[in-house]
Amino acid sequence: MVEIIGVVIAVGSPFAWIAYNHPAGFKRIYWPLFWIAGVIMLCVQIWSFAVTTAFSALTPFIKPDAIKAASAAIAAINPTSFWILLSFFAFHAYFSFLLWLHEILGIKQQQP
Repeated sequence: MVEIIGVVIAVGSPFAWIAYNHPAGFKRIYWPLFWIAGVIMLCVQIWSFAVTTAFSALTPFIKPDAIKAASAAIAAINPTSFWILLSFFAFHAYFSFLLWLHEILGIKQQQP
């Protein structure tokens, strides 16, 4: 868990530096990142829905004594929606905060 926190900080810090020092440049990369994250989130949710639907459809064909093993296999490949949603909203909250960083700090932007 500690390694994940370090990776998150290492990935997020350059974006904070860009947002603070180059707000116009950050605005240019904000929307592509916003849409890429949204598409990734949509793909993960479609994957999760497909795995759950396929398992539900195939359950009658699984031997009763193998249901626990099949459920464990499905749990291993199906991402937990709560953590995916939480990370998605945290990503958007952080980047939206960075988008408005200059307004929050009251710094006037310089005209190029």
